[in-house]
Amino acid sequence: MTTDEIVNYVPYNRGRETIGTGPFKFAEWKTGEYIRVVRNDTYWRGSEYPKIDEIVWAFIPDTNTRLNALKSGGYDYGQIEPTQVEEVATLDDYEIHLIHSNVFIHFDVSINTEQGRTLFRDAEVRKAMFHAIDREAIAAQLMQGTVTIAHTPINPSNPYHNPDVARYAFDSALSRQMLDGAGWVVGPDGVRVKDGARFSFVMLNRAGVADRTAIAQVIQAQFKDVGIKVTFETLENAAWTQQWRSGQWQGLVSAWMLPADPSLTSLYACDGPNNMTGFCDPALDEIMKQSDRFLNFDDRKPHLDRAQKRLAEVAFSLPIYYNVIPELVHRRVGNYRGSGTNFGSFWNLYEWTLDE
Repeated sequence: MTTDEIVNYVPYNRGRETIGTGPFKFAEWKTGEYIRVVRNDTYWRGSEYPKIDEIVWAFIPDTNTRLNALKSGGYDYGQIEPTQVEEVATLDDYEIHLIHSNVFIHFDVSINTEQGRTLFRDAEVRKAMFHAIDREAIAAQLMQGTVTIAHTPINPSNPYHNPDVARYAFDSALSRQMLDGAGWVVGPDGVRVKDGARFSFVMLNRAGVADRTAIAQVIQAQFKDVGIKVTFETLENAAWTQQWRSGQWQGLVSAWMLPADPSLTSLYACDGPNNMTGFCDPALDEIMKQSDRFLNFDDRKPHLDRAQKRLAEVAFSLPIYYNVIPELVHRRVGNYRGSGTNFGSFWNLYEWTLDE
């Protein structure tokens, strides 16, 4: 069976013909509502595992609805947004865990459209835009001090992190000066113009993702302050993903998760499968591909250091902050140990217990 056939094969994707060796086995899937799994009595770790007989995973995509459902006490575990942490801090029956992850939030622009090429192909203009964004305020106020500002995609907790890269500190005066120098002058309505084009573009937002939408709103206000007009288009998840992958968008706030052994190539290479921006820098490509040729840390580290430095210099993308995943866990849950890795916090689900 080919990959396309697997992706589109309904029995396989709906759990009816899945095969695995995990602690739970599929029992029921009600579309748009929940998936129910039950104890696997032949789990390889032994008859004492898993400790829980049944788990029901509820689908609640809207973050505010999910928060209210958790506050009602009807769920034992759930992920919320950093902007919601203060609201759950006083819940007696729950503990909030801030899980530091390999995810970084970033602001991207695309040059795949004519408007995008007109506005964003000049690196000095992109740098001016980056200087207009107050990431410290986003982290301290909007994210309630739960996150750390990012200057490179690789988290400081990772040994491959390079702290010596170009940094775009918030400086609206410098941003205006750089835009003036690039020929974008403020028009009569406060929006910058150059050669008959207005510095106005659309940011693509994903419905139900409250933190990224809130960040986009902050960026919108800060761009307005330097003469850049931003409007929004909000799409449901599937439509958002389709439009993002098509490259037919101009700006967005999104997130990437890097593995513990990171590679930047798929995200930023000219032919990278996840590079939907249209940007291409052959020098960066060569450095990233060199970094992928080595397994040994001492051999690989210098190349990833150079890749991070070059990525910051070409200003394709602005890392905003390293994400935390706030997980709300009922006090009756035992042996929960949160993880920000690719495995997520369910890596030891077989050990979880549930007190009555």
